Amino acid sequence: MPDSEFTNIDNNVQVGYVQIAVDSANFGQEKFYTCAEGDALKFWSPTETGGWKAGEIASSNFRGVFAVNNDFFVGETVADVITGMEEHVVLRYDHDGVAGEPLVKLDDPVSAIAVSDDGSLLAAGAADYVLMIIRINGTEIETHDRKNLDGVPVALNFHPSGQWLAVSTSEGYVEVYSLSDKAADPLVKIKCMSSFNAANVNSKTPRFRPSWHPNGSTLIVPTNKGIKFVSTSDWTIEQTIAKETDFSHLAVSPNSRHLAAVSNEEGTVYMFHLGGYTLLSKTKLPNGTSSHVLDLIFSPKHCEVLILAIEKSPLVMLKGACQLQITDSTTTSAPAPLYAIDDDDESVKALPMDDDMDAEDDDMDIERIKSQYGFDHNSQAASRSTGPQLTSDQIQALEKLKEPLIPVSALSPPTTFVSGSTPASVTKSGQKERFLQWNSFGQIRLIRTEGGDVSTEIEFNDITVHSEIILNEDKYVLGDMNNNLIALASTSELFVYVVGADTESREWRITVPEDEKIKCLTVGKMFVAVYTSERLVRIFSACGIQRMVFSVEGSLVTMNARDSLLAIATSIGSVFAHSSEAFESATKLDVFQVNPLAGSPHILQKLHSMAVAVSPEASLAWLNVSTAGHVITMDSLFVVRTLLPAGVWMPIFQGSTVIKNKSDGFWPVAVLDSGAHLIQPKMRYVVCRGSNYPSVSKNLVPITVPWDVPIVQKDEKTTPEEHKLIVSEAILASQQGTVDRKLLVQHLSALLTLFASAIKTDQGALAAEYAEITHCLEGVNAMARVASKQEKRGINERITKIGENKPESYRSDVKPAPASLYASHETPVIRTNPPPRRRPQPTATSASSLAPSLPTQSFKRRPIVIDSQELYGDTQQDSQMSELSDTSFDISLSYPKSTPTQGSCTNPFKRTAPSDSTKTTASNDFFADLAPGPSVKAPAPTTTSQPAKKPRIQQSKLTFGTENRVPNASQPGKKLTAFDLWLRDNSDSLKVEWDDESDDKKTFDEFAVKKFRLTDKAEKARYREMVESQNAAF
Repeated sequence: MPDSEFTNIDNNVQVGYVQIAVDSANFGQEKFYTCAEGDALKFWSPTETGGWKAGEIASSNFRGVFAVNNDFFVGETVADVITGMEEHVVLRYDHDGVAGEPLVKLDDPVSAIAVSDDGSLLAAGAADYVLMIIRINGTEIETHDRKNLDGVPVALNFHPSGQWLAVSTSEGYVEVYSLSDKAADPLVKIKCMSSFNAANVNSKTPRFRPSWHPNGSTLIVPTNKGIKFVSTSDWTIEQTIAKETDFSHLAVSPNSRHLAAVSNEEGTVYMFHLGGYTLLSKTKLPNGTSSHVLDLIFSPKHCEVLILAIEKSPLVMLKGACQLQITDSTTTSAPAPLYAIDDDDESVKALPMDDDMDAEDDDMDIERIKSQYGFDHNSQAASRSTGPQLTSDQIQALEKLKEPLIPVSALSPPTTFVSGSTPASVTKSGQKERFLQWNSFGQIRLIRTEGGDVSTEIEFNDITVHSEIILNEDKYVLGDMNNNLIALASTSELFVYVVGADTESREWRITVPEDEKIKCLTVGKMFVAVYTSERLVRIFSACGIQRMVFSVEGSLVTMNARDSLLAIATSIGSVFAHSSEAFESATKLDVFQVNPLAGSPHILQKLHSMAVAVSPEASLAWLNVSTAGHVITMDSLFVVRTLLPAGVWMPIFQGSTVIKNKSDGFWPVAVLDSGAHLIQPKMRYVVCRGSNYPSVSKNLVPITVPWDVPIVQKDEKTTPEEHKLIVSEAILASQQGTVDRKLLVQHLSALLTLFASAIKTDQGALAAEYAEITHCLEGVNAMARVASKQEKRGINERITKIGENKPESYRSDVKPAPASLYASHETPVIRTNPPPRRRPQPTATSASSLAPSLPTQSFKRRPIVIDSQELYGDTQQDSQMSELSDTSFDISLSYPKSTPTQGSCTNPFKRTAPSDSTKTTASNDFFADLAPGPSVKAPAPTTTSQPAKKPRIQQSKLTFGTENRVPNASQPGKKLTAFDLWLRDNSDSLKVEWDDESDDKKTFDEFAVKKFRLTDKAEKARYREMVESQNAAF
C-alpha cells in the first residue's frame, strides 16, 4: 500500500494568513478558492493533466478571510476616498472581480466571515469582539443580530440547515448560538484551549475552526485534549478521540467518510475514519514541527485528497492519507505457538513435537513441554509479541467491509427543480442571469446588469398574445408560463399574472404559511399548481381561488402541466447501487386531470400512475407535456421519451448524438406533435457549448428536428420506412375519436413501400405481415392489386384470405378508441341554454364515391391552439404518398368506383350472392371486380314534399345559443365556409373572451372575424378540408 505524500499545487510561497474554501452553494463542483492576506483571491480549476490552474482577483486590501456562496464575500481594510480614513468592510465580488456596495461596516479589522449554505445569512466578526449577522435577500440587506462576545471571533461556521452558528473566540471557547430566537447566551460553550491575545489578527493567530457533520447531527470541535463530538440534539459531548493530542484545524470529507485533523504542536496530519472513529494514518508535515498549517480542506474533486495552506510554504496536496497504514511488529525470540496459520490455504496445522520426546522417560523436561504448549514455568499463558500477520491487501479488504456501500448522501432524495429553468447556482459571465422558464410558449429571464440592476423579463413566442413584460425585482426564483397565465414565486410568495383579464383581476398574490416554502410550481390553462416543503400540492384557479390541497407520497422531483393535464414526478425511495459511486433513484409519475371550475369529484382526477423510465445510472432531468398533451421526459444522459397510451415509454430522441464534446450540454425546449407537426412530430432543443445550461440571450434560436427513434439499422431502403411506420403507429395510438386522414395516408404509404420491397424479393410471408398490419381494407385492396399485377399468385392468395378475415367495420374512417392514459371519466355537462341545433350528418347515399377510402371528418368542437412554434421558421408540408423507385409497381390509393350500399360498409374480399334488387352479375374473376370501371352515379332520392322554409327570426340583440350559423343542407344556394365551421366550434370560447356588454350581433361578428384571421394556417387548412368534404356531400 503506498505511503501518503505531499505534492505542490503551485510554487508560490504563502506569506501572511491564507484561507481555503469551497462554494457552499454548489458542493459538487470541482473548484476550490483561496484568499491570501494582502495578496489575491484565487479560484483553482483542475486541468486535464491532473494539475490545477488559477484565476485571481488581486487586491492589497484583503484580510485573508472570506466565504464563497456563488459570489465571494471578502473582508477588507480600505481607505475612504473623501476622508482618507481606514474602513473595515465586507464586500461582495462576482466572478469578474466586480465589487458591490459594502455589506457590513465594522470599527475594527475583520477577523472571520461565514455564509450559510442557502446564501441568506452572512456572519462577520471583528477584532473589537463584535459579531454581526445580516440577512441577504437579493439586493436587500438587513441586520439580523449583533452580539458582543467575550473574545475576538477567529472562526465562524453555519450549521447546514442555517439554524445555528458556531463561533471560536480568542478566549479559547467554541460557542454555539441559535439564529431563530436571537438569544444573548450561547446554547453550549466548550473550552478548547487557553486564551490568547488576538488584538492584531494575523497568521500566528490560532484558528481552531469547528466543523459540522454533513448530516448536521454532530458538531466536531478541535481541542488541546483531543477531538470532541457534540450532539446537536442535547448539546452534550458524546465522544472524544485522541485525548492526548493538541489539535488546531479540522476538515470533513464531502462523502462524510473521513475526518482530517492537524496538530501544529506535533507537525502531524491525523486521518480518521468517521464510521468507527478509527485512526487510519499519521503523516508528518513537510517541515515537521516548524510547519504551521493555516487552513485545510478536502479536494472537491477527489474526496481522499487533502489540500493544505502552510505558512511560508507553497499550497500542497496530501494523497494516500485515507488508506490504513500498517507497520509490522518486530519479531522477538518468544516461544513459538503450537499452532500456526498457513498463508496459502489458511488451514490450521500442528507443529511437530521434538524427536527426543520419550513417553516412557520419567525425567522429561516439564518446562520444555509447557513452553511447547505456550505456557511459562508458572503454568500461565506466555505473552507473545507477534502473531499471524495479514498482508496489506487483506487489511485493505477488511477495511472496506467497515465502509457502507451507499453513503447517506446517496440515499437523500433528489433535489426538487422546475422543468425548463436553469438552477439558481448557475452563473453566466459573472452575473446571475438565468432562465426561470423556457418552454413552447416563451421565456422568463432573470437579468442582473453590471450596475447591480435586476429585472425579470417575460417574452411570449407569439407576440399577438401579449407584449413583453418587465418586472424590476429579483425576489422571484421560480417561474412558469403559458398563453393564459404567468406564475412567479419566491420561497414564500406566489405571484400570478392572468393574460387578457380585466385590470382588476389581472394580478394576484398569495403568501404560504410560515412553516412552508415554495419549491416548485407549474401552470395549466386554467389553474396554478404549487408544491411546498411540507409535501403539499396546492391548486389555485386562474384568478386565485383555492380549489384543492393534497399530499404527495414522496419527495417531489418536478412537475409540469398543459391545458387540463398535470404530471407530477416523485421519488419513491428506492435506490439502485451500480457501484460505490454510481446510484440510481426510482421515480414515480402521477398523471392528473385538473378542472378547477368543476364541482367535486371532478376538480382533480388521477388518470394513471407508473414508474419513470431512465437510462442506467441516470436520473430524471426534464418533465414536459407536449403540444398534443402527451407526457415527455428526459434523463440526465439526454434520452427523451414519450409516454404512449399503452403505458410504455418510447425513446424518441437521443441528445447525446448531437453534442460534440463532453463539456457540452443538451437543453430541451419542447416536443411538437400537434397541428402542423402532427404528421411528422419534432423535437426542439438547444446545444449548450461548454456548459450544461444555455446562456441568457434573446438571439438564441433553438434547433427543430424530427423524432429519431433508435431502431435497428437494417438497410438503406427499409429502415427509414420502418422508422416512419413506428412513429405513425405511436401517433395513431394517441389519437382520440376520428383519426386524421393524413396520418392514415402516411401509415399506408410506409406499408405499401415496404410491401413492394417484399414483393420484389419474393418474401411472401413478410408481405402477408404487412397486409395484416394495415389499418383499413383499402390498404389490403391496394396490396392485392400490386400482387396481381406482378403475377405473384401465392402472395395474392394469402392477401385475399387476409381481406376475407377482416371485419365488415374495418375501414379507414372507423378506428376503435384505445384505452388511453390521458382519457378521463365522463363529466356531466350542465347547460344554461338549450343546445344549438345541429345539421344531420349525410347518409351513405349522399356521400361521394371516395367516402369509403377517406376518414370522415369529425365535427366535434376542438380547442383553438395557436402554435407559437412557427415563429422560428419551421414549416410542415402536407403529407403526400411517396412514389416507389421501381416504376413497374403501380401503387395508388384509388379504389373501385362502385356505389356503396346505403347504411353499410361492404368488404370487397367477401363474395356474396347477387341480389335481385341490384340486378347485377358477380364476376368470377376477383381482380376483375377490383379493376377501375365506369363510374355509376347513385340515383337521386325522389321526394314529393318541398323543403320547408326556414322560419324568420327577428331579434334586436344577439342571444347566444338560439341560432345556428352553419347553413342547413336543405338550402341549395348556400355553401359552407371554413369560417362558418370554425365559428360553430369555437363560439362558446369567443363569447367568454368577448367583453362587450351590448350583446350586439354585428360587433360580435367583427370580433369573431378578427380572431379567425389570427388562427394559424394549419387550423384554417383543417377547416377548409372539412368544408370541401361537406359541400361535396351536399
